[in-house]
Amino acid sequence: MYSYKLTSFSLDYMSRQKTDAKKDALEIICLFLGYIMVADGNVDIQESIILNTFITVNGLDPSLKNELIKIFTHDKDRVALITVLEKLREHPTEVQEQALIAGLIMAYGDGDYHEQEDNIFKLFLEITNFDSSRFATLRASVSVQPSIKVNAAGSDDL
Repeated sequence: MYSYKLTSFSLDYMSRQKTDAKKDALEIICLFLGYIMVADGNVDIQESIILNTFITVNGLDPSLKNELIKIFTHDKDRVALITVLEKLREHPTEVQEQALIAGLIMAYGDGDYHEQEDNIFKLFLEITNFDSSRFATLRASVSVQPSIKVNAAGSDDL
């Protein structure tokens, strides 16, 4: 069984990357998480804690929250989900897998996996050509975690 923690985004691949490439990958994952967060139409406090923790733990620029607010408010100038997924397609499978793990943690973070969240994952698989059987394994392993705990250190502002 897999054990996932929000802070586990330091795969060997990620730790070997130059700062700019790693930052780009983490920012795209963060924007993907924003879309998962609002997919069901309800922003849960646990989801907010997860996203803030992701930003804080990974040392991402706090200005990224402005882009997330655009996603949350359906601002006409927000980055489109399709654009986020196309950018994820440009990254190696290891980054895509980390995005999926983070997204699944977010989707199950409020205790309920919604159809709208599932639709985003289906679109992710379609656009990135990520292996659907691997996704099923990840989903099963994340969904059976008794509780996904996060460090609430970054739980402000979102």
